[in-house]
Amino acid sequence: MTDSLINKAKDSLINKITELKEDFFSDEDKNLFQDLKSSGASKVKEILAGINESSALIIRSGYELTGASVTLGLPPDINLSFAFRNEIEQEEKERLLDELEANKIVGLIVKSLFKAGSFYESIKMGDYKLTSVEIKLGITPGISIGFTR
Repeated sequence: MTDSLINKAKDSLINKITELKEDFFSDEDKNLFQDLKSSGASKVKEILAGINESSALIIRSGYELTGASVTLGLPPDINLSFAFRNEIEQEEKERLLDELEANKIVGLIVKSLFKAGSFYESIKMGDYKLTSVEIKLGITPGISIGFTR
């Protein structure tokens, strides 16, 4: 019986991850990643400056930027680390995304943070709490979600 329960939980988690992977980035977001493909250090510098200038908006999203790293390759990658601070109301999420409409990269980051939070809410792992989110911007974008007890 325990094996059956574990298999059901595993299958449910795999299905959620598959849905999330397909749903996480819109076509517009994917185009932004393609822009990184052909860009170099100057584009990375521009993106990091935009993120830095928008730190107050990111904090309003319920997350705090705790670190950043850059892989200067062909193409470059930007890895961003966020700590989850607090959940915000749906109305505030919508206002924030409206404010970020002109800033495509930071808007993408905030949308990704919201999606990571939604994913956490959909799987609820017992005593584990959402603590961190890592976002990789590059040709193969990705999001890692950290949980701790």
